[in-house]
Amino acid sequence: MVQDMNQWSSFPFCDRDVQPFADRPTNRRRTFPAPSLLTGSTLVVWLWTGFMTLSTPAGAALLLAREGRPQCTLVICDRATAAERNAAHELASHLEAITGARFPMVTNPPRPPARAIWIGRSPWAERLFPDVPWERLGPDSYVHQTRGGHLLLAGGRPRGTLYAVYKFLEEHAGVRWWTPWATHIPRQPTLRVPTLQVEVH
Repeated sequence: MVQDMNQWSSFPFCDRDVQPFADRPTNRRRTFPAPSLLTGSTLVVWLWTGFMTLSTPAGAALLLAREGRPQCTLVICDRATAAERNAAHELASHLEAITGARFPMVTNPPRPPARAIWIGRSPWAERLFPDVPWERLGPDSYVHQTRGGHLLLAGGRPRGTLYAVYKFLEEHAGVRWWTPWATHIPRQPTLRVPTLQVEVH
């Protein structure tokens, strides 16, 4: 599903030229592991991608957390921008507040986890989601897409991935930002997302 809409209206404090909540103080910090090189032949990549796709039925809901325990890994590229790293931190902290689960976060794994949320563009994300028009994503464009046991939240630079994360939290996790100081975060120890095929320009 491709949408052509002014999605910024759902973030009342989001200026088109400013990252949402970019100046919001936070005392939660996460560190990223050292980058690792991608390994494996093209054949291995193809086989692994096919196995991951078949492991979860295409129309099934993707389980993110079960009874307060994470069921997937967050993945970000080692070349991610500051906005994309901020998006990963925001996703991790909000998912933890919603489910009570602390989701592991990795950078450029040697092979894809069985279930993962991919934040932003990366070599593995390009392989797992080959139909995403990466080169055509504008600075504010974003995509939500599920494939097998994987969820992609990504967008164009500089702001797209950040918008992808905030819109996902709003539409599929029930988060609401009333003011910079008042946020509604529902409690859902078990969290699933439906099949997604969203592209916003």
